[in-house]
Amino acid sequence: METLAGLLRRAGNSPVDVHVTDISFSDLHEVVRILGDHIDHIRTLALYTGELKLDHFHIHVVYGLFKKPAPLLEVVDIQLFYRSFLEKCLKIDALQDPSLRLPPPLLRQAPKLRQLSFQTMTFPQTAGGGFLAVTRLEIDGVFLSADQMSAIVSLPCLRNLHLEIAGCALPNAQPPPTFRLDELWLYGL
Repeated sequence: METLAGLLRRAGNSPVDVHVTDISFSDLHEVVRILGDHIDHIRTLALYTGELKLDHFHIHVVYGLFKKPAPLLEVVDIQLFYRSFLEKCLKIDALQDPSLRLPPPLLRQAPKLRQLSFQTMTFPQTAGGGFLAVTRLEIDGVFLSADQMSAIVSLPCLRNLHLEIAGCALPNAQPPPTFRLDELWLYGL
């Protein structure tokens, strides 16, 4: 972790692309603290665990990354959580708990954000102004409600959509006329 902190300090305010792999339970808090301190000059943020995935109780820790504005952040790829969380969500309806939803509302402080990729997470009920530049969205391992699907298709710049989900509810309304995908990848529906 000292190496990560040192490299980010050395970069100063220059835009950086950060890929951290093999994050463990014991490392997560320190990784989030270090990256959160430098989120203002991170352009790409990719976080991965090793074979052992984290449980959903650690989602709140990941929120710590986005406490400050991220004016340069363009890409977020978080692959930290294990798939058995999906089974629990479908059984206990945990996805109704807004505290278990990522991306967090604070991520809307990233005006250049164009790519979101999350494993075992979901999407907000409304996209809001913070996701207007998103061109690529990858969501893996959750059920999406009709409101969430409406929020996704209302993203004006979205061109690539990858969904690996257990299911979804389709909205009654037609997608907006601006909805046009260059790439659609569905798995698990």
